[in-house]
Amino acid sequence: MWVDLLLFVALLIGIFTIFYTWNYDYWNKRRLPYVKPIFPFGSLKDVILFKKTFSSLLDDWYYKYKDYKYIGVYFGRHPVLFIRDAQLIKDVMVKHFNHFQDNNARINEKADPIAGNNPFMLKGGRWKSTRAHLTPGFTALKLKQMFPNMLSVSERLISYIQQNIDSSKNSIEAKDLSTNFTTEVFTLAALNMKSDSFENPNSQFKTIAGDLLAGSHLKLFITWTLTIVDPALAVLLRIRILSKKGEMYFRKAISDVLAYREQNNLVINDFCNYLNNIHLKNSDFTRDDVVSNIVTIFLDGVETSSQIMRFLLREVAAYPEVFKKLRNEIDTIKSKYDDKITFDGLQEMTYLDSCLFETLRIYSALLT
Repeated sequence: MWVDLLLFVALLIGIFTIFYTWNYDYWNKRRLPYVKPIFPFGSLKDVILFKKTFSSLLDDWYYKYKDYKYIGVYFGRHPVLFIRDAQLIKDVMVKHFNHFQDNNARINEKADPIAGNNPFMLKGGRWKSTRAHLTPGFTALKLKQMFPNMLSVSERLISYIQQNIDSSKNSIEAKDLSTNFTTEVFTLAALNMKSDSFENPNSQFKTIAGDLLAGSHLKLFITWTLTIVDPALAVLLRIRILSKKGEMYFRKAISDVLAYREQNNLVINDFCNYLNNIHLKNSDFTRDDVVSNIVTIFLDGVETSSQIMRFLLREVAAYPEVFKKLRNEIDTIKSKYDDKITFDGLQEMTYLDSCLFETLRIYSALLT
């Protein structure tokens, strides 16, 4: 009996292994240089076993295969083309984008409807329709309309720094500083509300927002890895990216904001109002889409912007000559606008732009 059971288990393992690895000769058949896959990790063994970060692995591939414009790799059992050449990347992203608009990530929409409606997860016609709805919301005019919110948060940022300096602290935590700033900008620009991030480190919004992603860092790593490496299995297992608690908080917050405005006949020019207008005018853009896109702005904008902000602060602090030149540019342009930071003045700060782009070059907003 035990022998039969062991044989049966061995047979199942054998069938699974054959099924999982049958595509491991995909790049070899096409005579393309490739990273040799290892069952069951594909080319991601070092990342999955916590030996390397994903960004450092990409860096290794980039320099190891410097004589090639592109190579083949495997995410689990799926063949993936890794492109090194800048012009070819541009062709894929712009010239031939219609052939490459979908990515491989998937999520079970019934299990996690908010994450499932994230533009990053949408495919084909749904992605194209959502993109058409959202693009007008990110024009220069829209950014200019949001600028007063950014300015008011900047003034609170200055007060926060001064208070910490006056309290005889030897240093200020850059992560708290930048996260408080980007969180406040988000809540004002998206929902026209204050999150009290500067005044209260344990404010309700910061606490809930911090728990928005479901589970511990390890669970999040496993979730994202499974979503990318084997999307079909992630859907089958009903994997959630967002916590139920975080989802319900954002649903209620957005519902309360919209109900209050409707009852009081208020029209406020923020991102929530923009998305709600799309919802009212288009049957294919649901209330879940409104919530999902506000959550998307939070997830994609707050932490990434916060990271880049503190990396920029670090780089400027490390190079006094850069700090001196940057401050001189800001002071000079401010003097042209009654010693104030203005939207038009910011457009003239070319060296600030260069510092920001150099920071983005060194520290990827997506992979750090």
